[in-house]
Amino acid sequence: NGGTKGTKFNGELIQNNIMIKVALVDDNHDLREGLQIVMKEHPTEFECIGSFSDAESAAKKIPEIKPDVVLMDITMPGLNGLDAAARMAKEFPDVRVIILSMHNNEEYYWRALKAGAAGYLLKKAATTELETALQRVVCGEIYLSQEISARLVKKFPLQGIADRKSPLEQ
Repeated sequence: NGGTKGTKFNGELIQNNIMIKVALVDDNHDLREGLQIVMKEHPTEFECIGSFSDAESAAKKIPEIKPDVVLMDITMPGLNGLDAAARMAKEFPDVRVIILSMHNNEEYYWRALKAGAAGYLLKKAATTELETALQRVVCGEIYLSQEISARLVKKFPLQGIADRKSPLEQ
């Protein structure tokens, strides 16, 4: 693996001009092709080193191709993406998995994070958020699609938090 790809400076991600190696795992051929096109728009940042239609094929090749990030669908023939993410987290701890899904529902993204995924990217946002998602997870952060993050903020309002006492002050 290429190691850490960026560092934080005042909360901003700084690229170190190291290529992020990505493997795509989705049974939708057109989606994989589209994501490869998006990555080719950033030839100095991202390289697609593998494209797989199922998680079993991908898992067999991971030790050989050594991606930094695996973008993986949930619903595929055979091994589903959530189970595959859990397996990869155990077998390949240096590989960061981003679940790529059409499922915009809490149960799925909580299950993905619990399985060891480093991110959850909605397919409808994949082209606009891909670059940020890849950079963030390679730097050790968790990435959730903007729509999911916005929903979480509304669900857990932070209003009045500045006026509350911390557990240490109580």
